[in-house]
Amino acid sequence: MKKIYLFLSVTLLMTLISGCVGSSDNGGVPSFDAAGPSSGNVPDPSDENLSDRTGSAETTDIRIRMRFDGGEATAVLVDNPSVRSLLAQLPVAVTCADYADSEKIVYFPERLLSDSSSAGYDPAVGDVTCYGPWGNLAVFYRDQPYAGGLIYMGRIESGLDLLTAQNGAFEMVIERAA
Repeated sequence: MKKIYLFLSVTLLMTLISGCVGSSDNGGVPSFDAAGPSSGNVPDPSDENLSDRTGSAETTDIRIRMRFDGGEATAVLVDNPSVRSLLAQLPVAVTCADYADSEKIVYFPERLLSDSSSAGYDPAVGDVTCYGPWGNLAVFYRDQPYAGGLIYMGRIESGLDLLTAQNGAFEMVIERAA
């Protein structure tokens, strides 16, 4: 019964988001793969083994700002295909929604690129990620277990509490920060 409720909720959310964002094709509605146990690993961009978990060990000075009523959040990003496809679409006005009471998700006019070899990882609070199968951005504000297809993009460095406080779907502008 929970799976049916989750499927219906996600389907409704996808319909609402696609109606607000535009005609981007998000394909079917896949589910997260909770195949791995929660290991508590927090990707640290300075960790030499980061590429084993996230697909990129390069740190950069890439920063984005997410502006919304009630404040803004900033994030520092790594250099990978998902981040580059995000940057190519900035600045952009999007609808942000809550997913599973643990993450804020955003769909863009064009899907974020994903590395098909990404096995996924165990996200930490504050991680900015791409969920490859959907091509969307997700910012985690609660601890979640390992998810297959999850690609690390960076971390929120300020404003996570303001972003988390937003209820329901809301409009946000994402732009490159200086």
